[in-house]
Parts: sequence; structure tokens; C-alpha cells
Amino acid sequence: MPKKLNAVDVVNAVNNQIKKVYNVQLPAVSKTNFSDMASALRAVPEQVQNDWQNSLINLVGLQIVKNKRQYESYFRKLHLEPIATFDVQLQMTDLITAKTYSPNADSADFFEDEQPDIKTQYVNSVVKLKFPVSINEESLYGAFLSTAAFDSFLNSVEVALWSSLEMADVTITKDMITANIEQGNVFLIPLAKPSDQASALAFTKEMKQIANDMKVEMSGEYNLSGLSTWTPEEDGMIFSDTEVEAVTDVYSLAWAFNKSLLELKKDGQFITMAKDALAGGAVYAVYADRYAFEIREIIGFPKVAQQYFGNTLTSKRWLHYWALYAMSFFNNVAAFIKPDMVGITSATLATDDGLSAYNRNSVAWVKVASVVAPSGKYADKFGVFTLSGNSSDKTMIDAHSGKLIIAPDETATSLTVTWTSHLDDTVTATKAISVNN
Repeated sequence: MPKKLNAVDVVNAVNNQIKKVYNVQLPAVSKTNFSDMASALRAVPEQVQNDWQNSLINLVGLQIVKNKRQYESYFRKLHLEPIATFDVQLQMTDLITAKTYSPNADSADFFEDEQPDIKTQYVNSVVKLKFPVSINEESLYGAFLSTAAFDSFLNSVEVALWSSLEMADVTITKDMITANIEQGNVFLIPLAKPSDQASALAFTKEMKQIANDMKVEMSGEYNLSGLSTWTPEEDGMIFSDTEVEAVTDVYSLAWAFNKSLLELKKDGQFITMAKDALAGGAVYAVYADRYAFEIREIIGFPKVAQQYFGNTLTSKRWLHYWALYAMSFFNNVAAFIKPDMVGITSATLATDDGLSAYNRNSVAWVKVASVVAPSGKYADKFGVFTLSGNSSDKTMIDAHSGKLIIAPDETATSLTVTWTSHLDDTVTATKAISVNN
């Protein structure tokens, strides 16, 4: 196929495909005889006319859009490999706790069950969409009036079908990320939106520090599960709206990452979002692990179905799109938000299994079930867990994951887990845990 397809190239390409299937005479068109194509197409059997239209739309969808001015979702870089099922199970194993070596035999230690901590997230957020477009025979024949008219016809089909799919991907992805921000599932960093050199440098400094924090040590600070993970530099992605990009490209971003903005984009590590794309514009930038986004098409999609309607002489197409859109709670994500859009008034704690009483020598997982923010503001579920009321120093809680270990020698009958918000250390939540006798 030619590198840049024009109307003549398209019609000849479709004619060649049809000739391979049917024993029909279709002209090799040029600019001078282009208008003759309508008469030639009218003269062939109806089945050939229908297949000619089918081949045209397939060519538009698969090849022309790559060479013409077709819209592409700016979240396309987040898409991972297609999957065959609607249900996906994400799992993560936490770090293994080290124990002090002793040369003395310890039967209790030898026979103790040392199962690793494994958490599972089930996702089945499959989006099912269809995009319909109809092509009337007379509209198609009229498009052969000139090469310019045919190009205009192709553009209308392209915009109506394939560009609509790409824009839907933008909307769905924005809504998915915003919903997780609203639910408190994303670590928030209140910071003034860059508008000049000083604020751009402050933003970039914070962005670089977060990126370094995520890569130098495994930690549970920036992912909702609280399990220890890390984000290598090559897997870190920067999202920025158009205003922030313009300011930071001038003042600071290249310095922070030792790469120009163009290089970051080329490496697939920079996404330019529209202004006000996330949380109504409250969030203006994100630094995230690329694998925090589970966006996967179902195998075989997008696919096109078609039907010819003889009563209207119209060929109708449906572009079907099925894909999974979800966020992984096991990967790091941090969102930069305007400080005046942040607020937290309260939070509630719960355990993963819903229990409030546990035996000695057992483990409970405490989590932030919900957070409450003032109207129009945002809060998150990130902070620090602490423990009180325990008698044994072996009874402890992990600061980020909420993993509560109740020691075998614990004598207290009641423990108190306290969570303190990282957004406001005056906001806390507590959970009472009973220890069975």
C-alpha cells in the first residue's frame, strides 16, 4: 500500500481486492476518469457492491486511519496485551519477614507455618460499546464526483467510526482514574499548580522526589494495598495537563529526568492530558507505575459487523469494542492536586474479613474502609497505622498495609488500631480488636 493514501489509491486498492474474489471488470481509476467509477460500480451485481463497501470500510479502519489525520487516544500508551476473559485476578506477594539466625535448634521455629502474605484483587470492569455508521449507496456513488468529494466522504466515515472509538477510550480512562481519586484510592499530593518558574521548580522537585522514592526502596506508601512494591525509572509515567506541560517544559522537567519532553514522550513515559481531564481539573498531574492501569481489549475486539438493508439501499456497520478498564491497587500512583481542593473530615476502619476478634498467634488485616471529605473536595485512604494496648512487643502492625500480628504471648484482651491521615494529622480513625482467651 502507498505510504500516503489518496482517493485514487483507495479506490484502486479496493478494486484490486474485489477483482481477486469476483470475476468482474472494475477500472483502474485516475484523477481524469475517477467519476466513471460510480457507473462501473452500479453495473456489477449487488453482492459485489456490498463487498466493495465492506472492503472500503475495512481499509479505512485498518490502514487509512494510520496515514490520515485521525484522532488517537492519549491514553493509548496505557493499553496492555489483550485478554481472553472478562475476569482478571491480580495478585501480589509481600516481602518475606527476616528472622534472626540462631545456631540453637528451635522446634517451634522449625515447624512454624511460614506462608507468605498474598493479596488478591478481582476485576471485571469490562466496557462493551458499539459504534454504528450507515453508508447509503447513493451517497457513496455521489462521492465519486471528484477525488476531493471522495476524500471528504472517507473522512466522514473515519471520524464517525474509528475516531469515535479513540475518543471513547479517553473518556472511559479519565472516568476510571477520576472515580478512583474520588474513592480515595490514589495517593494525593497537595501542591500549587505550576504557573511560573518558582512553582514549576517546586512541582518538579516534588515529582522527582516521588519518582525516586518509588524506585530506590520497596514500600507500601504509595499503593492502596500497602504491600511493598517499587517502580523502576523506566516504568514510571508522567501525566500532565496541557498547562502544566507548557510551564514545566520551559523551566524544569528536562532537568529533573535528564530527558527532554520529546524523549519522555518517545519512550512512552509522558502523557499529555487535556486541561481539566481529571477530577474536574483538581488533579493536574500524576506520576504512576505504568502497570497500575489494567486496560486490556478482549481478544478479537474491536470488530466490525455489517448488514445490508435493501429497503433503504444502505449498508450499516457496527464497530464493537469490548475492553477491561481497571486500576491495580498493587502498583504505585501519586496524583498532584490543588491544595484548596483537598480536605478530610473523618475516616472509618474495617478488617478484610469483617471480624473484630482474633486469636493469639494470628494475623488480621486492617484497612481504611472509607474517607469523608467536605463537599467539592477530595481525600485519600493513605496514612499511617499505629497500635496501642498490646502487652507483647511482638504484637505489631505494619504502618502502611495494616497487617496486624497478634503474638502468641499477647496477654491483652483488647487492642486499638489507630490510623492517621497523611493529608491532615489531626484526622484519625480507630478500630478496636478483641483478643480471644
